[in-house]
Amino acid sequence: MSVELLENSLAWQAAAPVVRSALLDHWEDDGWRILQYSGVYRDRENARPVAVVFALDATAGRDTGDDPVVRVSYVDADSGEAVDVDVDELAAVPSRKILPMAG
Repeated sequence: MSVELLENSLAWQAAAPVVRSALLDHWEDDGWRILQYSGVYRDRENARPVAVVFALDATAGRDTGDDPVVRVSYVDADSGEAVDVDVDELAAVPSRKILPMAG
């Protein structure tokens, strides 16, 4: 259910051009569900592998009514340091094409 809530959020839509994997890891910490994906962040100079980490309000569910609170961070896969994301550059990255589901 957490993945479904996440993938319907504005945070997911903003980060989707960077995400390059399915869910890799998840855990709960201090009232948050943490979901980790791998990705590639491109800025003006280069592209680098990153972990895309979402924090989803652990109390969120389909029945809560409101959009869940979701936070997103990008962590350099090599150094483990947070990546400062230029929101304007991220918005300029074309979204990946959504493929139809089988069945």
